[in-house]
Amino acid sequence: MLKEISKKISMKKSFFTTQLDSFFSTITQEYNEYIREIELEKKALEERIKDLEKDVKNLVEIKKRYEKKLKEDKQIIDIKDLNSVEYSKKLKEENSILKQELEKLKLTSGEKSDSNEVEELKNKVKKLQLSLAKGISAYNDNIQSKKSEDIIKEITKSLKK
Repeated sequence: MLKEISKKISMKKSFFTTQLDSFFSTITQEYNEYIREIELEKKALEERIKDLEKDVKNLVEIKKRYEKKLKEDKQIIDIKDLNSVEYSKKLKEENSILKQELEKLKLTSGEKSDSNEVEELKNKVKKLQLSLAKGISAYNDNIQSKKSEDIIKEITKSLKK
């Protein structure tokens, strides 16, 4: 009887050991698969991070280029505005000189035919000034729109890359 009990215990022990080994190997296998999945996800995330870092660097470079270009364009526009302001001042000075000469002519000449010519000259000068101002304004608007279009094209081109 002791032999039978010993035999049964031995069989149960080996059965239990086999079951326990099987359980541990299954758990180990599942754990290893889980670790592999996590490692693959980690590698994929690391690649994604590298790609995003490259994108961020590229965007920062593009931003710096456009800020520099915008600053240069603004300086150019400021210079052109300054030139147009100076040009306007010169026109005003010429206008005042012409007015002074006109007043002198009025004082020296008493004829009405001269005053008609002077009035016509005044009108022509005013028309010329208006057309010059319109031309300068249109020219500045054209330059600004051209620069805006160039910037938009460059941004679009760099974003397509």
